[in-house]
This record gives sequence, structure tokens and C-alpha cells, in this order.
Amino acid sequence: MTERPPAAGARAGAWLRRVADVRQPPPGARRWLLLVGAALFLGGAVAAARALDLPPGGVRVAPVVVVAVVLTPLTIAVNAVELIALARLLGQPLPARTAVRVVVLGTAANLLPIPGAAALRIQALAGGGATYGAATAINVAAALTWLGSAAAVAGVALLSLGRGPLGAGVLLVGTGGAVASLLVARRVATVLAPGPALGLLAVTEVATVIVHALRLVLLLGAIGAGASFAAATVVGTSGPLAAAAGVFPAGLGIAEAAAAGAGTLVGVAAAAAFAAAALNRLVGYGVLGIALVVPAVRRPPEHVAGSAPTPPGDPDP
Repeated sequence: MTERPPAAGARAGAWLRRVADVRQPPPGARRWLLLVGAALFLGGAVAAARALDLPPGGVRVAPVVVVAVVLTPLTIAVNAVELIALARLLGQPLPARTAVRVVVLGTAANLLPIPGAAALRIQALAGGGATYGAATAINVAAALTWLGSAAAVAGVALLSLGRGPLGAGVLLVGTGGAVASLLVARRVATVLAPGPALGLLAVTEVATVIVHALRLVLLLGAIGAGASFAAATVVGTSGPLAAAAGVFPAGLGIAEAAAAGAGTLVGVAAAAAFAAAALNRLVGYGVLGIALVVPAVRRPPEHVAGSAPTPPGDPDP
């Protein structure tokens, strides 16, 4: 694939790498943050369960099964396609099987007191000859695009729920952020014609937001707190917000707390929003646990063919 000189996106890449450094606490701090996040998660889950008015039969099983069997694997698949789009922006041929493996292992590793998903994604992207600097920068650009896309979709949802001024503001900020992030990704990309890969990246970020909202709609219904898709979309912004904060590993605890806060904006009880987000996490980890026993997933992600990657501290994009 035809590539442009690495210097073309040097300035944008350097800025994105600084963002990644700020968001990544050292391993020692991650251990304590994991403990704090787990305490917040467990304490909030217990409080939410006590405050919930569950259906007579308890949690409905059917919606939970749909989330586990259909929507969680779909989330993994969309995240894998996103990773393939990033690889294409760097001119790397990343196989679909490798992309799925990186997504599964990375999500599981996020709960360890070490850098998880980001480290594995960067390793996979840099395995075909791209530098670690470029892989880090394009990964951060994708995360910012996801955050902007989530805000834009939430803005549309707020408008549909009659929250005009707030919805318009969130839509404007989200759309602007997503477009700006895509333009930065274009600058970081090493291929001469990044348009198709950028389009694929944008589609996957919006798809991730939509699938997450569908999961929350079903899980809110499972606990007897039915909500519209629009309301669930707003509650679902807690995921990108927690990821953007980069404080607790995997956003443990803070994502659920953010969901509770977002729920109050759209008429979803805080306890129900927290419980649905917590149940969503538990179902996701359950599916990941099953996936991790598959031999093809347990193997470390192999590098794609190409030259050896440069050291993590290399300043070149």
C-alpha cells in the first residue's frame, strides 16, 4: 500500500502521545485505583440492588441472554473492525482473527494492574512495521472519535426527548469533536488515501455507541426499569466518559456512577441506571471469560509480517 512520509503527521502524533501519557497512571497507582474502583463498583451495586423495585420474578433472564449471546459478541466484532480500520490507516494488514484476539485479551487485561487493552492494541498495530509512536497516536485518535461520536448520538437522543438546548449543545460539541478527531487521525495516518479507512472508523464508533445502548435497553428492561432507546443512549455515554477519564482501570466503578448521573437527566432512576450498567459489565466479563478458554484466543496476539517495531519511547510517529 502506498504510504506518505512519516513526518507528515509528526506534530499531531506527538500531541496524541502526550494525551496518552497523561491518561496512563503508573502500575503502582493502577493497583490502588483498581481497589478503589472495585470498592465503588461493589458498594454502588449493593446500594442499587437494595433500591431497585425488581419484577415479581426477579431479574428477567431472556433479555440478559440476548445481551450475552448476541450483543456482547457483536460489540467484540465491531471493536475488532475498528482495530482493522486503524491498521489500514497505518498501512498494516491485520487479520480479523488477530483483531478479535486483541480485543478479547485487551478487555480482560484492563482489570489487571498493568496497561491492558491499549498496550495490546498498540503492539498489534506496530507489529507490521509502524512505529510505536504512530500506533499510540492513532489509537488515541480513535478513542477521541469514539467519545465525540457518543456525545453526538446522545445529543440527538436528548433532542428527541425534548431536551432542546442541552441536546443541541451536546450534539454540536460531539460532532465537532468527532470530526476534529478524524481529521487528526488523517494527519497521523501513513497511507496516501486514508478516506475509506477513516469512513470505516467513523462507522464503527457510531455502531459501538448504538450496540451499547441496545444492551442497556434490554438490561434496564430485565430489572423492571424499562427505558426508551434514546434514554439508554444517554445513559450509555458513561462508557466513553469513563474511558476518556482514564482514572480507574476499565472505568470500573466510575462508569457505573456516571451512568447513574446520566440517567437522572432522562428520567431513569439512578439506582436502575447503575444496576443496568453494572449488569452490563458482568455479562460482558462472563462472555469474555468463556472466550478466554478458547485456545485460539489464549495465544498471544502474533505480529503481522513486517519489520520490528521501534521502542515505546521513540519520538517518531
